[in-house]
Amino acid sequence: TVEVSNVTEPFVYDRVCIFGVDGGGAWINADYMPNVQRIFNGGATTNTCQVSLPSVSTPGWTSILHGTSPDIHGRTNNYMGTKEPFPVDSPYPSVFRVLREADPNAKMAAFSYWPTMTKGVIETNIGVHTLIAETDAESNAKAYVDGMIAADADVTAALDAVFA
Repeated sequence: TVEVSNVTEPFVYDRVCIFGVDGGGAWINADYMPNVQRIFNGGATTNTCQVSLPSVSTPGWTSILHGTSPDIHGRTNNYMGTKEPFPVDSPYPSVFRVLREADPNAKMAAFSYWPTMTKGVIETNIGVHTLIAETDAESNAKAYVDGMIAADADVTAALDAVFA
């Protein structure tokens, strides 16, 4: 069992944000990301999530959002999901699809630097607002860091705009 919050009384959240940084490690706790840190300080968090194997982005994020392992959900490498969307009729729905089926009016959004997240991991036709940031982070570490700082500066406004 992993403790994810120091809250002892159960309550209903008005908003839920699943915030993950692929390969983030200590970057998440860095001083130059105060808005992200503010979100973490005010909610339920964990830094002890364990990765599925293989330890690459597409299988990992699909496992996190669909609640099952790569041998079950079928995304077993980083190339899967780059060309075909995650099947909307899969028996292994994402948390987004589960929420949509439970609440057809729910407001949902996914912000990413990585197009595969919003096209190959999350079902594309269930009404999730998506935003993919433009960056050459794949080949430029400085662009990645600069992009993370810029994303931190905009995260509160972006969330407010979607969930207002």
